[in-house]
Amino acid sequence: MSKVEYDLRYLKAGVEELEQYLLSSQLYWPVHVVTPTGETPYPRLTPGELLLAREKLRAHSLDFLSTSPGYNNEVTSPVQAKIDRLEGDFEVIRSKWRGNWGKKAAQDFSSRLALWRNFLGDYRKVPDDQAPFYAYEVRTRVIMQLLEPEAVGIPAAELDMRTGLDTLLRAILVPGEFIWEAALEAGFPKADYWYLYAQPVT
Repeated sequence: MSKVEYDLRYLKAGVEELEQYLLSSQLYWPVHVVTPTGETPYPRLTPGELLLAREKLRAHSLDFLSTSPGYNNEVTSPVQAKIDRLEGDFEVIRSKWRGNWGKKAAQDFSSRLALWRNFLGDYRKVPDDQAPFYAYEVRTRVIMQLLEPEAVGIPAAELDMRTGLDTLLRAILVPGEFIWEAALEAGFPKADYWYLYAQPVT
């Protein structure tokens, strides 16, 4: 299964359950979509996971629209039409329940911040053991960035902690090439996602 189809299935399932999720008290909501054989299990639904899937699909769409030689596009016009329809449905539901969405986003930010703090804490203890997991774990920092403008009422202490963790992160990173798959690079520019263009020292 292509990475586009993988994310598209998650986004579709998430949007279908989004209203029910936003009216619930749960932060991590089970998504009723079967993980394809051999693929990473789908995460539970949260605002951050939904936003990440959307941004990855947008990145692939930029890849699709590129005229640069050498692109191996996974997005076709019919797939792009599906993405556009899902984005429209997502916006309608999010707008209808904007307050609920903002509160959930703040809860998700807090949860991700704790996970990210723990990863960086583990890295400081045993850099050689944790550095190989950076490319995967950094998705937590990406999700935090996507959540911040969506969240309502993030405590100042949490924003200060995020800033402090970024200071630590800059101190341990060695700048380099984009560390996720090349097709996503256009959707995650270096100016905004500087931590995706580096690796931690070991």
